[in-house]
Amino acid sequence: MPRFALMVALLGSIWAGAASAVENVYFAGFGYLGDSEDIAANYPYTLKLAPLHNGGPRSELEVAVAETVASAQPRGYRLVTGEYGDLAEGETLSLALTLDRETVSVEPVCGEYKVVVDLAVQALVFDFETMAITGSYPLTLQYIDAFDTAPSEARLTELVRQLYLGNLEVNVLERFAALLNEVRIRRSYGNRIQVTDVALGEKALAALPSHYRNNPDAFRAFAAQSLSSALSSEHGISVLPYTKGHAIGNRMSARFANSRVYTLSVPEPDYHMDLSVRGFKKVAFDERASGRSLVYGSFIALKVHEPLSGKVFMDQRFKRGATRVIPACQRSASDWPAYQESLLGLFDEMAHQITARERSWAKSHAGGTEALDSLRNVKEVMERCE
Repeated sequence: MPRFALMVALLGSIWAGAASAVENVYFAGFGYLGDSEDIAANYPYTLKLAPLHNGGPRSELEVAVAETVASAQPRGYRLVTGEYGDLAEGETLSLALTLDRETVSVEPVCGEYKVVVDLAVQALVFDFETMAITGSYPLTLQYIDAFDTAPSEARLTELVRQLYLGNLEVNVLERFAALLNEVRIRRSYGNRIQVTDVALGEKALAALPSHYRNNPDAFRAFAAQSLSSALSSEHGISVLPYTKGHAIGNRMSARFANSRVYTLSVPEPDYHMDLSVRGFKKVAFDERASGRSLVYGSFIALKVHEPLSGKVFMDQRFKRGATRVIPACQRSASDWPAYQESLLGLFDEMAHQITARERSWAKSHAGGTEALDSLRNVKEVMERCE
């Protein structure tokens, strides 16, 4: 046989082998992160849409999630629904859509009622045999609406339902489908990164709403998940989920709508992110007969380091202000929505600046252009985690 023909034959066998090596990823379903006893309190609206059951008929939301997964067109892996893998054959890689935050707030504004819904989900990848998380792609979504009358619980439940199943401009399942098509889910990644610690300054704690002041760990989880989502969305990387009590073991619970309960272990990350929410501050900007403008500032510090080598890639402070106009007809206003907008905007901008590294942004948000070196260092970390 001519040498050229032999080379073609060998290349053909290699390509055929690569094609057959496409990983099967088995869909485990829709679930809730957290201890079972906390689910009703943490996810009251979604739980009405996907109640826990044991072998009964699937809810409308469960069916829609499964259809979303079945219609996905992923790259480099094959999604399997409606069946389990063969453990003996090593078919253990699993994917779940898990909800880890649901907040619904209602605020009177000049005769109307402003409603804000925040939902945070994760595409959670884990090994079914070892019950160890191998990857996580977090998503956060926010929807704002205004009603003429105070919304009932039924109306709020329907609004949340529309965010999963409706045609609003924000849709959880559409975002989830896009994510499945964009990322490559696999058994192992490069290096791993995780928010491992969240510290709260006194000025931050004092500005939190009562439900966070009474439960600071809930705010720590919110901040960690929001930062993780910003980094994952911007750089297309898996970010291990934040777990309370990182120093004493990374384990988290997930309960699925079909009542399966898993305790998942989170592997030790190669890179740690220590987030400090230093404080919040508001400053009057302008006041007129029609209303007043306030600037709400968020102040954080972020340290990115590699514990094994002791190398520090970033140890930098950041800040961002968000302007809010309060009309004269609004007698009182909660500060927290504006502080939250400022903080989430800061996470998004910082994640973008890891690549963009704009001098003007560094001067106004990080105190000087020396922050550009830290951002460049973190860009290298992001690339190692792809």
